[in-house]
Amino acid sequence: MEKNGFLQRIKSIFGTRSDAENTVKAGDDGAKLILKKGNDLEDQGSFDLALSTYEHLLTIHPQMARAHLNKGNVLMKMERFSEALSSYNAAIELDPSYAAAHYNKGNALAKLENTHEAIDAYNIAIRYNPVFFQALVAKGNILVDVDKPEEAIECYEQALKLNPQSTDIYRNLTSVLLQLKKHDKFIEIIKNAIKSNPDDANSFFSLGNLYLASGDIVNAQTAFRQIVKIPSVSAELLNEVGRELNSQGDYVNAKKSLLRALANDDSVADAHNNLGLAYLGLLQLDDALKSFKAAVFYSGNTPDYFVNIGNVYAARGDLDRAIESTKEALKINPEFYLAVNNLGSYYKDSGQIDNAVESFKKSVELNPEFNGAYSNYLFCLSHKTSVTANELFNEHCLFGTQYEASLSDKKFEYDNTVDTERFLKIGFVSGDLFNHAVASFFEPILVSLAKKTKLHIYVYSNNPVEDNVTQRMKAYVRSWLKVANLSDDKLAEMIHADKIDILIDLSGHTALNRLLTFARKPAPIQASWIGYPGTTGLTSMDYYIGDRYFIPPEKVAQQFVEKLAIIPISITFQPQHDAPEVNALPALSNGHITFGSFNRIDKINREVIALWGKLLRAIPESTMIFGGLPARESCQQLLTWLEEEGISEDRLTLYQRTNMRDYLALHHKVDVCLDTFPYTGGTTTNHALWMGVPTLTMIGSTISGRQGASNLSHVGLQSIFVAEGPDDFVSKGSAIALQLRELSEIRMGLRQRFLDSAFCQQGLVADSFECALRHMWKRWCEDQAPATFEVVKKDTHFDIKEFI
Repeated sequence: MEKNGFLQRIKSIFGTRSDAENTVKAGDDGAKLILKKGNDLEDQGSFDLALSTYEHLLTIHPQMARAHLNKGNVLMKMERFSEALSSYNAAIELDPSYAAAHYNKGNALAKLENTHEAIDAYNIAIRYNPVFFQALVAKGNILVDVDKPEEAIECYEQALKLNPQSTDIYRNLTSVLLQLKKHDKFIEIIKNAIKSNPDDANSFFSLGNLYLASGDIVNAQTAFRQIVKIPSVSAELLNEVGRELNSQGDYVNAKKSLLRALANDDSVADAHNNLGLAYLGLLQLDDALKSFKAAVFYSGNTPDYFVNIGNVYAARGDLDRAIESTKEALKINPEFYLAVNNLGSYYKDSGQIDNAVESFKKSVELNPEFNGAYSNYLFCLSHKTSVTANELFNEHCLFGTQYEASLSDKKFEYDNTVDTERFLKIGFVSGDLFNHAVASFFEPILVSLAKKTKLHIYVYSNNPVEDNVTQRMKAYVRSWLKVANLSDDKLAEMIHADKIDILIDLSGHTALNRLLTFARKPAPIQASWIGYPGTTGLTSMDYYIGDRYFIPPEKVAQQFVEKLAIIPISITFQPQHDAPEVNALPALSNGHITFGSFNRIDKINREVIALWGKLLRAIPESTMIFGGLPARESCQQLLTWLEEEGISEDRLTLYQRTNMRDYLALHHKVDVCLDTFPYTGGTTTNHALWMGVPTLTMIGSTISGRQGASNLSHVGLQSIFVAEGPDDFVSKGSAIALQLRELSEIRMGLRQRFLDSAFCQQGLVADSFECALRHMWKRWCEDQAPATFEVVKKDTHFDIKEFI
């Protein structure tokens, strides 16, 4: 609390005229008229005239305590606090039991910063008038300022009993209870208030915020939703409710609240903006765009609203307009780091990697605390062919240096039971547990892990959005916690309180990561897995989990801050259940080979096109299909590059993003996929394998450059489809085009080959993963530092091989 916080909280209550104990005798009509005149002048703000009136009355009735009180009140309003104190003392001298005079004396003393004497004055006022709730509140405010919050709480609670409808008392009490982290106590107080007034929207709003502060998202949403049902609620509060519900991903009820707010007042720009966010969350893009444009209309030039318009265009796949709108925001505020970050995302998604890297870098420069932009920068940097493995590693280490140094005092002490054989609490942190590539890898493993009798699985989901995939995954585990609204400090405290033994990051430097929670080291052992092909750069991350094809320690250990935990295969893959059947090789009927690419356009850089162009020129009759692209306008750079390589547009077919089944069906037109570099395909490579289409890839020096080769190695195709360099890539591609019978045989048997591979052995992954966890835990229990090791599958068991 600030030193003079009480002075700002006093509301101009310097006395209660109607119920004052000392009044003018009924027969003295002249004095009553003079008092009324003074009161009226005071109410009109004519303080000098009011003061003169009271002083005139005191010349006639110098023994009138009420006149001294009123004179003190107007002096308070004129900020003549010492004189006001003298007037209150005069009133008290005439009537020692005058409670209002003691109360106002306390107010004057508080203004003069005589806090202890002020408390004494309030106590006397309360003694003479036990229902004087204003004196209790004022005393509580002073006690907060003198760092006696427990005593202040007692005062507020007594005052609430006397005046349960006072929002000011609730506000003051809320502040102190939150300061002391006594959420539960105040929640009960609010609930009692709601029982007496079920339509008190302010109480429900306070209740929702208290639940949020305590991490109870479900009950917070329930409280906010209740406000939407109350018949009479101000537009201002409905807007706030809509904002909160948006932040929790409850876009349906946010929309209801905001439509009601705008029905009350259609000119509130912020409400239009919040409604646009609700529409955007519901993917009602046309309505979202209208709302954001209305926000711009009513606000003039607010950069946030232009940024949100850019988000709508990006969701439509119109990246050129998204970039244009975001640049409008930056014209208004060139240092708007969030807009700069968004601009980087649009550059990335349209394949302008150099521009993206520069934007993310600038966003971090504008706000060094914005770790999300730093992660975006690192992720984008891994797509640049000019960046070496060593340079990429060093940049990741700088992330750790920048953010871990300031968190050295945030680290925890652990009282986890030291027992190598006991059951373990394993926590997973991710923002991708919905219809997302990470979920397709993780869900099959989670099914098996959840059945382990010596593991208790906790999932910390960092995304307010849930879908049918989320609901399915939630059913597997007992402890599923939504944490998107928690700060890194709060989340770390929750994880530590849950006594997690090993905490697993499933995001790395991708969107919605919680790496700064890991930087606080809430669990004794921490590891990164699945979500990101590379080091986190954090010394607080003990291990990175992968398989030998992906991260062979002899070749890549120097690219990790973490020690490596090698298991037989690091992921499983869950194919689309309604995927089309594999068809015959198209080249057999087309008379020419058709290459394909379904990778993100930001992976397709100029050097990639140069290599693909060389292969296409080597096979003049070949064609190529591009799938999963943004709007054609955003692909112009791609077409220009291909034209520069001498590849005419009549050899190309472009398809925009579509639904999963249609995307998979496009593989019916493709004989062989071509992989990107330095960031190779992962999920797209597996989808293609399932559809019978192998991918020609080139193994790289960075971790992200090894994904494609790892996937093909797991299905035994590395000798044919994994190239060691650009020349080998063209050579292997040209050879494949001449071996259509062999390619056809591979195609027709590839789905079964995939099913027989370790990709579909979730039991193997779960068992070896559990073995790896147990070895990590054993080392910690024996007070040994993390060390690189490999889980080796034997006929009936696993062995551990440690690397020195």
